[in-house]
Amino acid sequence: MAGFARSQRIGGRPEDVFTFLTSPENIPSYMPDVVRVEGTSPGPPRVGASYRETRRLGKRTASATITVSACDPPRHYAVTADDGCFRATYDFRLRPEEGRTVVDLAAEVGAAWVFLRPLVPMMLRMMRRADADLLDRLKRAFEARALAPSVPRREREMSFVL
Repeated sequence: MAGFARSQRIGGRPEDVFTFLTSPENIPSYMPDVVRVEGTSPGPPRVGASYRETRRLGKRTASATITVSACDPPRHYAVTADDGCFRATYDFRLRPEEGRTVVDLAAEVGAAWVFLRPLVPMMLRMMRRADADLLDRLKRAFEARALAPSVPRREREMSFVL
């Protein structure tokens, strides 16, 4: 598996950052290439839950099923996309530090088949191009929302369409 790692300090408690990060309705606010999110599993995020994400890739769009591969609120959240050829995982670790939250991201991609391994560096370049600044975007979106007027909370579910 090839990958990259990033880290960012976000102004907020780990519980609040985790909730924001794991709410599918917030994904487009920190992943602007995502144009649609459809829940495919009812209920809150948990290991095994999934959603269908549609991204803009240049002039076209592509969809993938994203599966929650780790969920330990408010410390750990990971999602995996596996299309049978390539498997990409975004692993988020959150920890408190001086009244803020440090979010560590480890992103990895690997090939399912030996003959596809030469394409892994290209897939990694695509991931970096799309998401190298993901934590910067998450920070901006979370902190902007934290400053906005409060909206009453409701039970989060992954059964919606943006």
